[in-house]
Amino acid sequence: MTGRHVKKWPAPPALLLASLLAAAIFLLCYQYDNKYTAEGPQARFGVLLLSEDTLKQWPTIYLVDGWEIYRGKLLTPETLKAHWIAPDEFVFIGQYSGFEGRGPAREAHGSATYRLNITLPPQTRSYALELPEIYSAYKLYMNGALMAEMGETDAAGYYPQTGNRTVTVQAAGQLEILVAVSDYSHFYSGMVYPSAFGEPDAVERLSLIRLGVRFVAGAIAACLGLLTLGVWWLTRNNKTRHGFLPLYYAAACFCFLLYTGYPIVKTLFPGGMGWYRIENFAFCVMFLLIMLIQRRLTGAEDRWFWPVAAFAGFISGCSLVAPLFIGGHVTLMALYAWLIESYYWICALYLTVGAAVGVYRGRAHSTAMLAAIAVFDVALIMSRLFPLFEPIRFGWFTEWAGAVVVLTLGFVLAEDIAGQVRQNRAMEIKNAFLLENYETLEKHFTEIARVKHDTRHHLFAIRTLLDNREHERLAHYLSDIQGGFEEIEEPVACGNRVIQAILGQAVRRAREMGFSIEFEILPLPPLSIPDADLVSLFTNLLDNALESCAKIQSSENRWIKVRLKCRAPYLILSVSNARQGTVSMDGNAYISAKDNALLHGHGIAIVKKTAEKHGGFASFEHTESAFAAEAALLCGPPGNP
Repeated sequence: MTGRHVKKWPAPPALLLASLLAAAIFLLCYQYDNKYTAEGPQARFGVLLLSEDTLKQWPTIYLVDGWEIYRGKLLTPETLKAHWIAPDEFVFIGQYSGFEGRGPAREAHGSATYRLNITLPPQTRSYALELPEIYSAYKLYMNGALMAEMGETDAAGYYPQTGNRTVTVQAAGQLEILVAVSDYSHFYSGMVYPSAFGEPDAVERLSLIRLGVRFVAGAIAACLGLLTLGVWWLTRNNKTRHGFLPLYYAAACFCFLLYTGYPIVKTLFPGGMGWYRIENFAFCVMFLLIMLIQRRLTGAEDRWFWPVAAFAGFISGCSLVAPLFIGGHVTLMALYAWLIESYYWICALYLTVGAAVGVYRGRAHSTAMLAAIAVFDVALIMSRLFPLFEPIRFGWFTEWAGAVVVLTLGFVLAEDIAGQVRQNRAMEIKNAFLLENYETLEKHFTEIARVKHDTRHHLFAIRTLLDNREHERLAHYLSDIQGGFEEIEEPVACGNRVIQAILGQAVRRAREMGFSIEFEILPLPPLSIPDADLVSLFTNLLDNALESCAKIQSSENRWIKVRLKCRAPYLILSVSNARQGTVSMDGNAYISAKDNALLHGHGIAIVKKTAEKHGGFASFEHTESAFAAEAALLCGPPGNP
């Protein structure tokens, strides 16, 4: 029976709890932080009626319904005054992803004009109109005056430019909003996101809240990324199990920052379409980095990881390069959009299954990973169930789910690093004790050598007294030297003074407990492993074996077997011993039942780290009555790696 602890299905309650909590929060956001479900008056057939009382009750109104649309036309207020033109349709913003509308003759790209008439109170006052991104070039007219424009709408000189803007206008009684839009290059076209209209202070307040939330989220992500990047830089030369893991996490934080910071950039720096590619690329790469981190933390199997990772790398590259070559080809745009959407679902499925398998196999951190990925799964599902959602103050479902995943990864990684720091500290403290004990053992070994040297002289003197038949003097001589001898354990011969001293002390402790240690030892060549690491390795394994035997009441049932040999290029140490009682485990890691968690309970971890430090490995197994440990370290002549 191996030491791996297996948890049986079903998945832990954390999965259900995280899913239900995420669904509840997203539903609340959909209902109370959604432009499409916000309370307030809406236009009908191109006209919105607003009274003084209405504006007091709803100082901010989202212009969703009742827009006139004139497809294939770039109209101006003068044109509409001179000629009566019937609108093609009355639409709500977001009804289509472009200009297409209904019927086979509709085109997703080209030009269109949107118009909305608002009836206002008779007093002249200021009003604010917040315009989200309009794809991909437009001119805004309010009461016949050109108030804002981005890019070039004319087909001959078309160039795209987008951004979030707020326009303030003085009006009384009547306000006509006319937006002439052209798009020949983007996935969307025209007005896709509802605008906000109302009191300037109220509109500006909501805009500041929205940007503030994103700024705080971005600042947290940037701080986590920089902190983790610093940790990686300081430990990059150390041989630890984390390797590039902190670097991956730092990159994931910066990708999250780029993805969620897109509206801030488009508000502060309106411009071309390059940031859209950066946003998409950052989100795709973030998935790839999350998969890399999950693989390292939960031990995901490589046979499934590499194909999915290769696919993720391919899609990430496409997200950055493909928009440059698609141009205005609608079919290619639709295919690319479908490919990106499929990528999200494939990655979410892989991460979910990987974390679930980790939970089933009892691997560390899998439960936290599964709960976080479940939140992202719920976000994808809710986005499908409720497509008409645009947040008023907070972010999109996938943005908040991404934040949960990134924060969870940060917590897990911090916990893992903190555990290693504690383990290293415990190793330092324990090694200090072990080295101090080793000095005592060295003195003991030196005393043995001195006694052996003196014994030869004593035997010569005894032989001389016997030959001369001086029995009385011989008796006095034996009495004198007997007090100078101490009971000293002869170290087990193996050719290494450090190992012999440690084994000799283990033999003494075993005899005190009423049993003997069985050895199978082959002579060792000179080793390049430092003495401190030999002390750490041998003492930890032998201490664990002796302490396990000490818990067995009957000395007849106590036993320890030690096998030591050098099979090039490895030094191999095997220690097996009797045991009784239960074994505490966290996943596939053994948990100590000792009281002092700082000085004790890290023996197995120290053995593993010592073995890995010297290019080897350590394995552990247990049954109901026995425990076995084996460690292999690369060895060679002193001075050689």
